[in-house]
Amino acid sequence: MIIAGDGPFADELWGSLEELAPGRSLFIGHCERENLRELYHAADVFIHPNPRERFGIAPLEAMAAGLPVVAPASGGVLTYANDENAWLCENTAVGYAEAVESVHADGEICGQKIAEARRTAEEFSWTRVTAVSNRPLSFSTWAIQFVTRAQL
Repeated sequence: MIIAGDGPFADELWGSLEELAPGRSLFIGHCERENLRELYHAADVFIHPNPRERFGIAPLEAMAAGLPVVAPASGGVLTYANDENAWLCENTAVGYAEAVESVHADGEICGQKIAEARRTAEEFSWTRVTAVSNRPLSFSTWAIQFVTRAQL
């Protein structure tokens, strides 16, 4: 398992993984933007474990890369993720494990969800987002506008 990113619980997570599955995980920490494409294309599944993130650009990038996305059924990821384009789960270890197992349980469903995820990611492309406005938008401004529209 390759884990990209960092946070206050990284050491604890690494320790737990080493105890449960010695030598089977690699923590690479913060990943520079130019390395993300390579990481996404090397992965089999993208797991987004943050149930409170306000938007979550990484799962959307993973969708664009054609990865199955496993994410909690809560938080900002629900702005774009749903049962048609992602494997949403309860925010528990069992919930994530079951979702990951189900990714490859049915190849046809997996292919359909990935295709829908790519269509979803295209809806959020910078070309489409900036075409909506005559002025350049920062990502945070766009995300706030999108969430506000989505809640109407």
